[in-house]
Amino acid sequence: MEFPILAVFRFAVPAMCVGNVCVVKHASNVPRSALDIEKVFLEAGFQKHIFKTLLIDSKTAMRIITENRVNGISLTGSITAGLEIGGHL
Repeated sequence: MEFPILAVFRFAVPAMCVGNVCVVKHASNVPRSALDIEKVFLEAGFQKHIFKTLLIDSKTAMRIITENRVNGISLTGSITAGLEIGGHL
């Protein structure tokens, strides 16, 4: 239970502190953790568009990653996922 939460805060807090927006696609087996993290940021006073959880599949996430509007990616996942994402950048 702790890992999906810590993995997000590790990258999101520093990114948001310097003015970035974070969009997160969590692993499909931890949607509740993903939504709870979004709730924490809202309760902390961040506007709802600063941190957003997307409950989407991997194919949809890949389409978003390859858009020109994405300036950075933080991945905690498999080697296969890393290779797939890296091959599209």
